[in-house]
Amino acid sequence: MTNATTTQIIWNGCDGYMDIESVTARFGGYNIERTADGTATLYTPRESFTSIEVVEIDRATVPTDEDGDMILDGLYMTDDFRVFRAA
Repeated sequence: MTNATTTQIIWNGCDGYMDIESVTARFGGYNIERTADGTATLYTPRESFTSIEVVEIDRATVPTDEDGDMILDGLYMTDDFRVFRAA
């Protein structure tokens, strides 16, 4: 990807990362607070999670192991299978 645009992803509190805009659109009942710098915090009844600023990368550039599985060391994959690196 040539134009590196940053976005915010956040742990969904269960099993993976989500684009913060997806969380807001899909789960309006979540309590999300944003700070002036764009960071978001997701509050659940028991925990809170802070967003991470990331850049999407092309899945084809992610190395794979001998079985063809992606090696995600230092990378993040969202629930819609997009891959990101820290900004």
